[in-house]
Amino acid sequence: MEQITSKENRWVKEYVKLSHSKSYREEKRLFTVESVKLIQEAFENGIKLEMVFVTKSCYEKKSQELEKLFQTTNCYMISSDIEKKISQTMSPQGIFAICSMLDKTFSVDTIYHKGKYVMLVDLQDSGNVGTIIRTAEAVGMDGIILTRSTCDYFNPKVIRGSMGSVFRMPILVIDDVNGFLDNLKENNVKTYASVLDETAQDLLQSEFASSSVLLIGNEGNGLSEDVIANCTNPITIKMRGKAESLNASMAACILMWEMMK
Repeated sequence: MEQITSKENRWVKEYVKLSHSKSYREEKRLFTVESVKLIQEAFENGIKLEMVFVTKSCYEKKSQELEKLFQTTNCYMISSDIEKKISQTMSPQGIFAICSMLDKTFSVDTIYHKGKYVMLVDLQDSGNVGTIIRTAEAVGMDGIILTRSTCDYFNPKVIRGSMGSVFRMPILVIDDVNGFLDNLKENNVKTYASVLDETAQDLLQSEFASSSVLLIGNEGNGLSEDVIANCTNPITIKMRGKAESLNASMAACILMWEMMK
């Protein structure tokens, strides 16, 4: 296995740039993954691993477990100094990969026929986005819809937060929220706006249509008034005690659970 010993190596620089730049990821159609579990998940779900970086320690510990991956992928041995440079976690496991983006998008037409989807409108926190994607898979949602300004789902923190669900869930990115909602309305798809409004329908008394989309808004501002007005059903989680609101991902998880009951 070829060794990389310099932090100035072009592939090391490429990995760092891909990890930190959404625009560069989109330009190159590449993204980065770190950790044994996530790289295994990517490999097993048909993601092409363009390049793998592994420390000697990790290679010795995982050579049998990752034998097929190591045999079929372009691998480089890296030093502990390079591991520290490229890792984005507190306790790196010694393995990193540059991967090709896999097209997991689905057609808008798919929503018309039947299915439950969650739509994230301008969410910025990578942890929230990752958690919602992971939960969506766990409860059986049919797909994820993201606005263009929502945190990039190939962001390394989103990938870690999703625990690999991002490799499996169908994902659609849209540019025009209200245009998209108009399209859904014309095709009899019900849209449910998650709001902090006591006059909105109580989640526990809501029935979700066979074709429906749940909208979750920005962490600080929620959904805009025009988006709420363009949805068919505003719904809310009625609060008890003195809590005024929930974290965006926590609220989304509760809503999706009820949606799929």
